[in-house]
Amino acid sequence: MLLRILLLVFFLDDAFGAQKLKRQTSYAEVNPGAETILDCLIENKEGSCVWQKDRRVVGIYKGKYEWAGNPDAGDCSLRILSARPDLDDGHWECQVTATSFDSFDTINSDPIMVVVRIPPDSTKLTQDGRQISGKLSTVSGSLRTFVCSSENGNPAPKIRWFIGKEEVTPSANQTDLKVGKQWSSTSTLAYSFLKEYNMQNLTCVISHPALKEGRITHWIMLDVHYPPIVNLENAPSSDLEEGFDNLSLRCSVDSNPPAKIIWRKNGIADVISTGKKLDFYPLLRKNNGIYSCQAENEVGISEAKNVEINVKYAPVDVEVLIPEVGTVGGSAQLECTANSNPLSDFQFLQKLESIPETNVMRGDGKVLLLGNLSYADQGYYFCVATNLINGNRRSAKSQTKFLRITGPPQFSYGHSTRFVFTRSTNAIIAVEFCSDPSPNKFLWKSEGILLEPGEVFFDGKFIAEPLRQIQNMSCYEARLLIQRIDLSDANTYEIEVENDKGSVLGTVLVHIREPVPVTAIVGVISGCIVFLLIVTLCLLYAFRSDRWCFNDEENLKNQVGITNESEVKLRTDCPDVIVRAGKTKPKNPSNLRYSDLMLPRTSNNGSMRAKKGQGVLGLPSVTPLPSPRSTSHTPEDKLSPI
Repeated sequence: MLLRILLLVFFLDDAFGAQKLKRQTSYAEVNPGAETILDCLIENKEGSCVWQKDRRVVGIYKGKYEWAGNPDAGDCSLRILSARPDLDDGHWECQVTATSFDSFDTINSDPIMVVVRIPPDSTKLTQDGRQISGKLSTVSGSLRTFVCSSENGNPAPKIRWFIGKEEVTPSANQTDLKVGKQWSSTSTLAYSFLKEYNMQNLTCVISHPALKEGRITHWIMLDVHYPPIVNLENAPSSDLEEGFDNLSLRCSVDSNPPAKIIWRKNGIADVISTGKKLDFYPLLRKNNGIYSCQAENEVGISEAKNVEINVKYAPVDVEVLIPEVGTVGGSAQLECTANSNPLSDFQFLQKLESIPETNVMRGDGKVLLLGNLSYADQGYYFCVATNLINGNRRSAKSQTKFLRITGPPQFSYGHSTRFVFTRSTNAIIAVEFCSDPSPNKFLWKSEGILLEPGEVFFDGKFIAEPLRQIQNMSCYEARLLIQRIDLSDANTYEIEVENDKGSVLGTVLVHIREPVPVTAIVGVISGCIVFLLIVTLCLLYAFRSDRWCFNDEENLKNQVGITNESEVKLRTDCPDVIVRAGKTKPKNPSNLRYSDLMLPRTSNNGSMRAKKGQGVLGLPSVTPLPSPRSTSHTPEDKLSPI
């Protein structure tokens, strides 16, 4: 009910409410002699319409000021005819008198700015107070200031600047000053012209709607002086051989004004030649060096453009620079140097201590930065320098140098932190770690258990074996033997290792599973016996049917035409072939395969990638790293320091 009353009051107020301004013009421009309409629409109009200009009442005069609509209907819009700057330019207001002498609903519109346009009568482009035209010389990069001005216009004109077709108005500053009914406008452009603007026009555009063509332009041509810029052409793009190749170098120059070209060798001040060309007929070893061309004019001298002419030779004096000691978690920088032409590419390789005659590529480039060092980074390093001469690869390697890693202990990456054992079996928990200096403390810890290597607990149920060195002089294997493991032994076991540099704490989780029931074993055995009986019967049937696959060697030779005894032996050994791998050297000494290095979890040396293809130096083939030591458990997680 209350909502209905409110809606009724709203509609009654809208239907019989006080008069109010509905729409008005806010700004108007008109050319001299033309006409314009100032809108003023009144809603619920009861009073009389009145117009004021500059706070003076303006009457309605036919041919000059006329109603544009029907004032009685609320359209108090005014038409201004034959606009004149002296009469019509200014602030106008639309007013409506009150509905009665005791009402307060008089209406006053916001001031309406009416501008009677007047075209500028004076425009010019000046520099340093003097008017300019034609061509202007300036130096590239020097700041020059220009002024484009307009006088006696209304409204103020818009002034824009262009260099060629590029607008640079945002770099200018326009100032408008009103004097009476007219405006004086100036736009100042301070600009540093570049060589790209040479022989382009700097244009000032003065736009005004009262102008006949809408705008006036002033321009000058820019003669931008700049120092020479040289370009060295015909630089050799392939290897040059002494006595076989000719070379003609060319130095092209871009400058204003023109420049003189000079040639120098190896940065020496003495000029060896002038002119655009420098010829070598034929090219000799004594021509080896760095040649440069420069050009000079009255503005300045160009930057030298260099080209190197060299005699080619394979890498020599290859040396790897390496620190003697690195710290766990720190970094080590290795650098490879060599004397060669062209310059060499470098590869860094590490010899694995755990796998003899195995090399791992650690990185490319002149400098190798090993970050977040771990004990896996310890070992012998060398580098290989390689370049290419006329499509042929030339390589040489450095001597090996040893990088020692010291620091707190680290657990080796790749070992389990979760072990599953069968109840009543003898279980071995084995972990590997590295430490340099040697560990001075090692403990196996669990509920009620605290064992050092070599100690026995609980009548021999728990045996902590002595530490055993593995892989290299810095790594060890620790083993905890649990005799006839039971469900009560399922627990978390902590391993604490400490040396003079720090300590590390790791954990392993032991789970116990029940053994397979005897009935299941009997069932499996029975099934196997039945399967073997069936297979035996099938084989007997095949033999009697002359379908036995193992015919004698003579029949096989007659059937397939084989005369080689070893080939017969290979084909008659079915169903399996046992291959015994022996340690052999590759027939092709250039075959080198890089393998990934198994690193501790803390290592981030992800640059080690396996590569296949042609190797260098006849190094032995790289073999995969062995998997971690197997024990009677099922590894499920990896050991990580706490």
